[in-house]
This record gives sequence, structure tokens and C-alpha cells, in this order.
Amino acid sequence: MARSITKVGADVIKDGTISISKFSTTGTASATTVLYGDFSWASGSPSGKRDITATNATPTAGDMWFEASELRFAIDSNAAVGSWVSAGAINTGRKDLSAFGVQGAGVAAGGNTPSTSNVTEVYNGTVWDVVNNLLTTRDIAAAFGNLGAGLIVGGYSGGDLNTTNEYDGACWSAGGTISAATRSLAGAGTQTAGLQFGGESGSDVSTCQEYNGTSWAAANSLPAAISRNAGLGKQTAAMSIGGRSGTPNTVTNEYDGTSWAAGGSLSAGRDCESAAAGSQDAGFVAGGGISGSATATTEEYNGTSWSAGGNLTAAKEKTSSCGTQSAGLSASGLTGSTYLTTSEEYHKPQISWNLI
Repeated sequence: MARSITKVGADVIKDGTISISKFSTTGTASATTVLYGDFSWASGSPSGKRDITATNATPTAGDMWFEASELRFAIDSNAAVGSWVSAGAINTGRKDLSAFGVQGAGVAAGGNTPSTSNVTEVYNGTVWDVVNNLLTTRDIAAAFGNLGAGLIVGGYSGGDLNTTNEYDGACWSAGGTISAATRSLAGAGTQTAGLQFGGESGSDVSTCQEYNGTSWAAANSLPAAISRNAGLGKQTAAMSIGGRSGTPNTVTNEYDGTSWAAGGSLSAGRDCESAAAGSQDAGFVAGGGISGSATATTEEYNGTSWSAGGNLTAAKEKTSSCGTQSAGLSASGLTGSTYLTTSEEYHKPQISWNLI
């Protein structure tokens, strides 16, 4: 019978020896007694990685302790930062495109090549495939939903648009129209419970409308007119992020299904069609324009405040994104005058205070 031997390093052995008796040792943890790495009980202060207590309701990151016949540890989820990695190349490089879906089943539609486009591509987690075209060429539109039930609304095609195209995973069809032709707007939600907000309609607007799968209806407006903002979330818990109201701003507004309220501020004003995805309590925004230049930076949101995430592999603006904070997807975009064919995936370990 095959056997394996695991070497135990001297750095984890208190007195330099391990014996059979020590593997069989018993003892009781207390405020002054701990179980050391050599399986011996000895006096010590239960703190940090030797925190051996009967209970540990408020652990500190790095704590390990023995409780209820289990070895447990605590990790601070805020210490984990996502990272972008290169993914499959999109077939048609473009700016101002719109994306929806999840990381392993994403859709990128429309955009500018530099003329407005109706090209639609689907990502399967490895490669992008060209599928049926949009009904109307358009760029700087809002999009949301999933591969089997998504939509794109508004945008620009020689003039501002008020139309919606719905996607069923194979074909596009006409949906309801928004109250006013609008470009550079943001969206969130699903095909049957959607939201569009902000944008330009002659000038920046604060308009917000909800979609029920058939028609659009007026909802409470954003606190201020804004365009080129990014959106994420669902109809009852959405976010408007950054954008331009004269100049790029750091404003985040949260929607609860009825009204808008201020959220945490971005570290820097960001516009020019940033990529955003996720939920109101676990989202991200990446790329776009900061101080007039394309950026590679990412910020992550925890429901209260923004913090730095991992950088894109290259600075880009006029891009789009879909997915979640732990599994995001950014497609194409613009760097300088180059229409990118690159796409990237965002990966963030999902760890929390939950005890294992």
C-alpha cells in the first residue's frame, strides 16, 4: 500500500519534536492556555493566529482558533482586490458599444467603427462569435439583461434614438420606445424589469424610466442632469456612476425602486463611457476618462464606499462591461485613436467574515 509523508517545518514546532503522544494529547483551551503547532498545550496569550477561544464572534483578519471541534480562520473580504486578465479577442473593434450578460455568456452590440454599427457578438467564456445584427445601427446606448433576454435602448445613429431592441439569445426584435430620443444614457436590470437614466437629449437630462418588458413608464428623476454615466444593478437597486455634468464628476446615486439617493463618491471624476457591472452592494467601474485621458483604473463598491481595484491591462475609454464584481467582462473600447479588439475578464475572490 502506497504511503506518503508530509514534512512539518521546524518553524511550526515549538520545541523541535513531534511524538505519537503529542498527536494523542488532550487539553482545554482557556484565556491562558493554547494548543501550539507541535500539538502540545502550553501557556500563552490567545491572540492573532493562535487565537484559541471558546467563541470568537468578532474575529480579526488572520485569526485562527479551535472551536466546536473545528479549526477556523477569518479573512477580511476588503483585503481582496480583483484583477483583470486578457480574454478572447472580439471580432470587430469598436468604441461606444453596449454590453450585457455574464462573464461566460456576454453580449456586445452596436458601437462605432468609426461609423455606427449594428454588429452583435456573443462571448462563451473563451471566444467571441458574430451573431444576428441589431435592427438599427447605434452607439452610446444603454443595455442590460442576459444572453437569453437582453435589450439595448436609445443611443445615436445619425440622430438620437428612442427605440428599444430586445434580444432572445438568437434574434433581435422591436421593443417599447422611451419618452424622448436620448444618447449617452445608462441602464440596469432585466428585460422585464429594466431601468434607463440620464443621457443627452439636446442637453443633459435627469430622466429615469422603468421597463416592464413591453413599455417604458416615467419614474422619479435623478437628483441632477447627467450624461455619459455608467449604470449597474437591478430595477429596485440600481446605481448611476460618474458621468459628465459640465465636467467629469465623482457622483454616485442609488435607486431603490422608487427614489434616488446619494451613494459613496468615486476617488476621481470619470466619464467617457466607463465600464460598470455588478450589484449595488458589490459593483465595479473601470476605464473611461479621468481628467481628459483614458484610464486603466478600476474602483470597487461595497454598498457604502469605493476603493481601488485591479487595473485593466490597458487604459481604455468608450468601453462597456457586464457580469458581476467577482466575474466581470470588459469588451473592446478606444485607446487613443485605436479601436480595440481586446476583451478582459475581471476575477475577484469572494471571501468574507464567514467562519470555515
